[in-house]
Formats: sequence, structure tokens, C-alpha cells
Amino acid sequence: MSKIIFVRNKSYITNMVMLVVVIKVYQRSPKVKKRPNLENISLEEYTTPAPYFVKENDLIVDIMRTMGERGIRHLPVLKDDGSAVGIISDRDVAVMRTFAFKSDVTAKDLMTPDPFTLNYKVSLLEAAYTMSRHKIGSIIVNDDDGSVYGIFTSTDALNALVEVLRGDVDGERDYVQDY
Repeated sequence: MSKIIFVRNKSYITNMVMLVVVIKVYQRSPKVKKRPNLENISLEEYTTPAPYFVKENDLIVDIMRTMGERGIRHLPVLKDDGSAVGIISDRDVAVMRTFAFKSDVTAKDLMTPDPFTLNYKVSLLEAAYTMSRHKIGSIIVNDDDGSVYGIFTSTDALNALVEVLRGDVDGERDYVQDY
């Protein structure tokens, strides 16, 4: 907290003028910062839309090409109705490259089944907690119909953290910062 030092041997009026100046400067300073309430920030705000996905019967060579060309680290595997049945990570592909590579391997063979999914309306806090608790790098985000809306990754979580720390997010409440 800032300390106000009154000058000895100065008149009461001089000290009062100095106090008023300090108060005016303090009032104009960025003493009130915004601290977001993470329960009010929806997952939708930080979800990466999922324009790329694969079907269960897609071949590994096509999956590797898509991930490599697009720089994708997590790729949802969808059923025909648009719901997620699995996820393929860049680590899954790396493991496949390490062992005997067969070109007839499909997404169904490679994917991690039953991926974690959340609705896009849940809070950022719930999503981050789920990822942390289960030690996972991504969550498939669904819309209200259960179709894939996008994907929320650890990179998206870090981007959210940066915005939260900068105070660049909505859903904020005031707090006074003590200098």
C-alpha cells in the first residue's frame, strides 16, 4: 500500500494540498484491476473450431498427411452422425511410425476410444480442472446436439491463462490491487 508522508514544519494547508494531489493521482492510477470469474467464462470462447476430423475407416497415411500438412496435434474421430468416438494425437502417430508401419491401419485401430467430451457451455474452470484431474492434453467440445463443435487443448488453456493474467477477458469482477 502506498504510504503518505506528511512533511514536518509545513503548514496544515500545505499538507492538505499534498494529500489531495496524492489522492487525485491515486484515483487516476490503475489501482482497480479486473479479475475474471472463471466460472462465468464459457469453454466456447477458447475452443478451437474443429474443421478437420477423420472417420473411423480413414487410413493412417491420410491421417498422417492431414496432421502433418495442417500442423494438427489432436484429431477427433467421428461417426457418421457427427459424434466423437475417439481421438488421435500426434503421439499416437509417432508410436505408429516407430513400430512396423502398415498402410492398412485405420483411425479406428489407432484412436483412443471414448474421448473426454464437454459441452461448449461449461465453464473454462471446469474444462481446465477436468484436463488436470485426468492428465489429458485435449477435450472434444460438443454442441447441444452432441455433434463436435471443436477441440480444447492445453495450448488453448495456456492462451486463456495469458488473457486472464492480462485482464483481457469478460466475466470480470473488480478487486483493488494493493501496491
